[in-house]
Amino acid sequence: GDSLSVSNESPISTYYNNSTGDVYYTPEMLNKYGVPVGGEITKIKLNMWATTSKDNINMTLNVWAGTADGDPMSLKGLTADELAEAKDGMTHVMEDQTYENIASGASSSAPVLTEIEIDLSQNPIVYDGEHSVRLLIEKTANNWVGGCYMPADTEFKTTFANRNDNTSPEMLGTISTNNPSANPVAVFTVTAGKNVSGTVTDSETGAAIENAVVSIKSGDVIYNGTTDAEGNYSVTVKQTHLDGYVIEV
Repeated sequence: GDSLSVSNESPISTYYNNSTGDVYYTPEMLNKYGVPVGGEITKIKLNMWATTSKDNINMTLNVWAGTADGDPMSLKGLTADELAEAKDGMTHVMEDQTYENIASGASSSAPVLTEIEIDLSQNPIVYDGEHSVRLLIEKTANNWVGGCYMPADTEFKTTFANRNDNTSPEMLGTISTNNPSANPVAVFTVTAGKNVSGTVTDSETGAAIENAVVSIKSGDVIYNGTTDAEGNYSVTVKQTHLDGYVIEV
């Protein structure tokens, strides 16, 4: 769309040895791009293209994932101490992942792609429609290289970043760049709903009951299904973030 751009500084900067990026995918952005409420986010992929060749450039990433306030007006750059505190409430989903030779042989006509896949399958984030999905990315490298770009969406600017050659990422903070940057474009892998299955039988005879209506409810949210000839049912519950589901037949 018209808001698609590129960034060479946020949330990962390769111009400096070290960088920190704090990314908030707000409900407004997630809703626009079709992430369903109640969906389980199991993977987030970011892409970076190198367009300038430089050999032996290796970068190491640490990534934390979690949720945060959904109001973009409440978001801001943070001090190093505030970021350290934020990590305590997030999950360390990528630890010391090294990407080697990220710019070897790159050119503007033949860019080299680095795919950054953040695996959340062991700790999926359930999108509730109210909170932002947050990524905190710390990057270190053995040297700098220019000409590395990530696609960004200028309509949504809720990314805060900082970079420095001599200061470690965990000491950087993002408060010095309190004007937010465009969010990096990400590919979300989302599992929308879970199947609830079972069998309905007669309480006295144990015989299967066909065509029984099974309702799974949480407040005003209701999912219905019907049993087959063997009394079996399978109902997909999409809003898995809701509590207190009950099954009625």
